Amino acid sequence: LAPPGGICPRGIETLAATYGYAHVRSLRWDYAAEPLGLMLPALPVNARTTDRAFVRLIDGRAPLWLDHCKQGLKALVGETLWHRLRERAR
Repeated sequence: LAPPGGICPRGIETLAATYGYAHVRSLRWDYAAEPLGLMLPALPVNARTTDRAFVRLIDGRAPLWLDHCKQGLKALVGETLWHRLRERAR
């Protein structure tokens, strides 16, 4: 399951398992570990990803610290304000 916009509401693990999904793609940046759990991390690749940045992702050198900072800020300001700030930054 890949929720639209990467928004994973609370309890998504239970809902996904109930409806037969083996995995849920989250927007938590990381590399997947074996064995795969229900929640799978992701690595961001978009139109602004340079060839050099893509090679870093593939080589296992993704800048995961950026996501840790993002998650810390999100926890600090709360979900509602986080989404407002995110939309304003676009």
